[in-house]
Amino acid sequence: MLKQRWQNALIMVIFLAMLILPLLYADWEGGAISAAENRVLAKAPWILADKTVDQHTAVEKWINDNAGFRALAMKTRVRLEYGLFRHSTVSNYLIGQEEWIYFAPQEVISDYVGENLWSQGVLDEWNENLKMLNRLVEDNGAKLLMTIVPDKKTVYPEYYSPYLRHETEKTRTNQLAESIRANQSFPLVLLQETLEQNKHLGHLYFPRTDTGHWNQLGAYLGYEKLMQEAEPLIGKMTYIPLNQCTITPKEDAGIFSETLEVKEVGYDVTNERTSHQVMKKEYLDRYDFLTYASDPEEYQQYFVNTQGENLPRILCIGDSYGVRVNGFLAQSASSLFYLHRSDIKNLQRILDYEQFDLVILEMAERMLSVFYYDLAEFRSHWTEFSGSY
Repeated sequence: MLKQRWQNALIMVIFLAMLILPLLYADWEGGAISAAENRVLAKAPWILADKTVDQHTAVEKWINDNAGFRALAMKTRVRLEYGLFRHSTVSNYLIGQEEWIYFAPQEVISDYVGENLWSQGVLDEWNENLKMLNRLVEDNGAKLLMTIVPDKKTVYPEYYSPYLRHETEKTRTNQLAESIRANQSFPLVLLQETLEQNKHLGHLYFPRTDTGHWNQLGAYLGYEKLMQEAEPLIGKMTYIPLNQCTITPKEDAGIFSETLEVKEVGYDVTNERTSHQVMKKEYLDRYDFLTYASDPEEYQQYFVNTQGENLPRILCIGDSYGVRVNGFLAQSASSLFYLHRSDIKNLQRILDYEQFDLVILEMAERMLSVFYYDLAEFRSHWTEFSGSY
C-alpha cells in the first residue's frame, strides 16, 4: 500500500512539473524569431496592440510557440530530421549536398526546373512598366541602372539537390534579361556572371547554411561591378577595387549553423573609406509617407559620406540583398538613400523632393515575381499622381 502511495505521489509530482515548468520557463512576451522555423513566434495576447483578436486563440498560439524548453525541443527535432532523413523542418528550405541549405519555396524550385517561364504578355508588361520607370527617372535628371542578384542555387548549383534537374536551359531570369536588353535603353547588370567568374578564387559568396543572401564578399563584388557599369552613365565613379581591400575571414552565423552545429565561413571587407559613411536616420523624417517610416529598421536607410561632397547622389531601390550592399555603395556617393521595393509606388514624391544622379534598381532573382507586382502598382500610382502616361 505504501509503495502504491509513493508511486501515485511521484506520478502527481511529474504531472505537475510537466504543467508548471513549461510556464515558469516560458517567454512571457513572445515575438522572438525561431531560426529553426524561420518565423516570428506568437506574441503574448496581453501585449498585442490589436485588442480585438480572439483571446482564447491568441493564448493558445502563445503557449504553443513560447512554452519553456520548446526551443530545445525544436533544435533536437531539426537535428534528428536532418541527421536521419536529410529533411528540413521548414518547408521553404532544401537541404542539398555537403550540408548546403537553400531557400526553396515552390516558385523557386519551379524556376530552377523551368516550369514557370514568363508569357509574352507578362514580358510586355514588364517592359511597359520599366519604360515608365526610366522615363520618370530621366525626367528628374538621373540615370537608371538595373541589376538582378542571383540566388545561391544559381551560383552554386553543384550543391543543389541531385534529384532536381533542369528541364530547359531557359529560366525566368535569362528570359527577362533578354527581353529587357532588347527593349530598354538603360543597362541591365546580371551579377550571376560576376560571381561565377570569381568562383575560381576559392571564396564563398553565399553562406552554406543561410537562406541565400550573399555575404559581404559577394556584396562587394556586386558593388564593384555596379560602379563599373555606372561610369558610362554619369562619369567616373570613385571606388576601391576588391583586390585593394582587406578581406578578413571570420566564423559567421547562418540560419541553420547553430542548430546543426555547422561552422559557417564569413568575411569582413574593409578599406580606407569604410568609416566615411554615416547613417542619418533623421534624414528619413521628411519621408513620413513611406510604408516603414515609423519603424524603418533595414527597410529604409540614408547614408551621408563625410568626405564625399563632390560624389554623385544615389538612390537604391531594392530588397534585402540591397541592404547588404548599401554600406559599400555609400563609399561612392555623397549621399545614398535606400528605398525598400514596397515603396517604389512613392518614387514620384521622392524625386519631387530630392535630386539624384543615379537610381539603382536592385532585384533578387527569387523576388522577381514580387517586383513584377510592385512595378505594376508603381505604374498605377504614377498614372494617378501625374494624370497622364
